Amino acid sequence: MNPKQIWATIKVFALASSLILAAILLAGWAYWRSSGALSDAHDELDAVTQQNDVIDKNTKASELLDEQLAELNADAAKLSAGLVSPAEDIGNQQYFYDLEHAANVEQVSDPIRTGTTRTKEPVEPSISTFTLSVMGHWDSLVTFLYDLQTGPHPLRVSQFQLIKSQQLRTAGSDTTQLELSLTVDLLGK
Repeated sequence: MNPKQIWATIKVFALASSLILAAILLAGWAYWRSSGALSDAHDELDAVTQQNDVIDKNTKASELLDEQLAELNADAAKLSAGLVSPAEDIGNQQYFYDLEHAANVEQVSDPIRTGTTRTKEPVEPSISTFTLSVMGHWDSLVTFLYDLQTGPHPLRVSQFQLIKSQQLRTAGSDTTQLELSLTVDLLGK
């Protein structure tokens, strides 16, 4: 059939042709509308499934709440025990002396507390700053730093300087020793 014959058939059966065209348009519109609703329903199902997964994980985690609370209390006690007292200079210095002795390094200068910083909140720990210098071989200095880092007191090293030992330049003896100068911030009570 050519286009003229198709057009003539449509004119003869105008009502039937318009009903078929209306049915096709309605079917297309219904399909378009339902496909949007279906994707919306899938999106809502995904959101509800994710929310359900979160609730399931929280429920499983809450079963271990007593154990988690015990761990938190143990960590809080460990932290509290590790806080230094800023007023006890001799005790704090002895801590550094013990580390120096255990790591087999020599003391160049005494550990000196240069200051204590407190916040306005009374429950927050203070920060006590100490400066110290030690001298020794590379392995001994690494051991000293490791012992300092893994010790019972929470701290951070805010300044680190490593140079060849000044004493070696004048004495002319062992040239493998290094001098380590540190500024250490310890959490305090």
